[in-house]
Amino acid sequence: MLLNIMIAFMLVSSPMITAAQLTTSFSANAGSTFQGFGYSSSGAGLKLSLGYEIQKWIEIDFQAQRYWLNAMSYNQSNSMALNAKIIPFSTTIKPYIAFAGGIGNLNGGKIDFGDYEKEFIYDVWVLKPQIGLLMDSGLHENLLVDLNVFYESNKFQKYNGKRFFNLYGVSLGLRYLIIFR
Repeated sequence: MLLNIMIAFMLVSSPMITAAQLTTSFSANAGSTFQGFGYSSSGAGLKLSLGYEIQKWIEIDFQAQRYWLNAMSYNQSNSMALNAKIIPFSTTIKPYIAFAGGIGNLNGGKIDFGDYEKEFIYDVWVLKPQIGLLMDSGLHENLLVDLNVFYESNKFQKYNGKRFFNLYGVSLGLRYLIIFR
């Protein structure tokens, strides 16, 4: 659904743009929680994104992200989000602010009840504000280093009411621009 919205937006806006740029990025993330989910209080993960630079200072991308919490394969946070990024200055170091919103799930692992196992998976709404820097990598003019700090709020419905799983952390990755003229 989010990917369909992004593709439709790209098709509608493309006649207005003289030199569109497709962006791809791959990042490694590390984070910590404000409160534990199960026994988890920290984690690491990966993020992959595919985006579209509308102007030199506006970018929209689709992100897929996975966190392994407390180094346990069964404690996971998975999400897909649509991200809007504003880059106010175009210098060798480009600061930006971004906001992502999407859907995902939290997997709290399995608990053995003797006769059966129950897996705790919660569907979540993801909200993620970010502040970051895009820096020239020095390897290629279209390859940038992306460093950002983020706060991620995952809201889910549990049997006894609404709950939040909040994560804050840092992300370091590479971003590549594919230019169409």
